[in-house]
Parts: sequence; structure tokens; C-alpha cells
Amino acid sequence: AVAALTRCGQLADSLDATVFAVATSAVREAQNAADFLKRAWTEAGIDVQVIAGHEEARLIRLGVLQALPLWSSDMVLLDVGGGSTEVVFGKGSDIAYSRSFKLGSLRMTRSFFPDGIASARAVTKCRKSVHGHLAPMMHEVAALPFDVAVASSGTAEALAVMALSLSGSPLPQTMNGAVLTRSALGDVIDSLASAQTTEARRELPGIDATRADILLGGAIVIEQICDGLGIEQLVISEYALREGVLL
Repeated sequence: AVAALTRCGQLADSLDATVFAVATSAVREAQNAADFLKRAWTEAGIDVQVIAGHEEARLIRLGVLQALPLWSSDMVLLDVGGGSTEVVFGKGSDIAYSRSFKLGSLRMTRSFFPDGIASARAVTKCRKSVHGHLAPMMHEVAALPFDVAVASSGTAEALAVMALSLSGSPLPQTMNGAVLTRSALGDVIDSLASAQTTEARRELPGIDATRADILLGGAIVIEQICDGLGIEQLVISEYALREGVLL
């Protein structure tokens, strides 16, 4: 991480650019977070700010609103990262509900598919666990309206690309604004789960090979949120946290 920050810092310096860095769930939870933050400053010259889950959610939503014309719509936003998932309800500048869950593609993989093996039993256990984590939220947001559901970040985009490939549809130049239906998501999950090893999943149509090991875990998180909230389709946003921070 320090080496990556050093390279980014050098590039920014070469362009005389201002650097603003934030850290999310991995650093929020790391036992050696203070060591990392100190090294980032002393070795890479970058001051990394650790942001809380609710601030992460706010910034993601800010990024999404720059990508999609949804300022006047009641929107529910899902962002599945590696270690956490943010769910935000809001309209315009008003946020009606925001919560960060310790659910993410990498976290689910480590808990339920540690060797990349996607057995039927592991998939069932993962679904039950995610459902249990989300259950309190479902009661809290039951009365909140939404006209559109949006999914941001790499997991959602990768699933949408797979859905298009499985259906034989051509890929658009940009996935921003693409639609992933709940039905198509189910087909993608079935495809991922049927390929029980990471190597087998890398051969699936349209898959991002770099995500083949963790994509199923993230897909199940999105699936369970959709089912809990009654979401039939998701609009994909290519903008998320990075663009929110930039703004």
C-alpha cells in the first residue's frame, strides 16, 4: 500500500496536483492502522484520512449524482466494496438513511469461499449470513420510498458486464447507466456458483478475471439487498467514492 501511494504521489507531484487521500473499511478495522498511516506520511508523503462508514456512503452518493441524472429522484444506492457495503436512501441533497455494513466481496470470500470453492452448501450459508446482517435494516427502511435503485463500484459493474455477455448482448462503450435486472443477476450468480473453482470461473463469458475469486461473494450481497428491498432492476453508476472525494 505504501509503495502504491508513493507511485501515486510521484505522479501527482509531476503534474503539480493536490493530493487528498481517504481510507475505508480495511484501515478502519486494521489493528496496525496507526502504523500504516504513519508510514504513508513518512515514506510516501501522503496524509491519509480514515473516513467513517456514513461519510463513505455520503461521498459515494455524491459521486453517483455526478454520473446519473437522478438529483430529483428518490434513490436507493448500493455500493459493495471489498470489506464493506454502503446503503443510502435519499433525494437531492437530503439523505434519509445511510448505513455501512461489514459485508463485502473480499470479506464474504474469506468467510465462505476461502479456497475459491463455491459449494452449494457454502452459497446457502453465505446467503443466510448476509440476510441476517441485513434484516435490521429492512425494518428500518420499510417506509422509505425509492423511484430508482443504483449500484456503484467494480462488483456491480462486473456483474452487469457478465449479464450482458450471458444474454449474448453487445457491450456498450460505457456501463454508466446500464441496467442489471434481478433476473439477470440470478442467472449470473447461478453461472458463478456452477463453476466451483476460481479457475473455472475465469473461463465464464464476460467475467473480469481479476475478480473471479471474489465476485460470487459480492454478488450474493447485492442479491440479498435486492430481495430484501424488492428491487427488480439496478442502474449502474461508473462513478462512486473516488469521484465523490474529487468533487
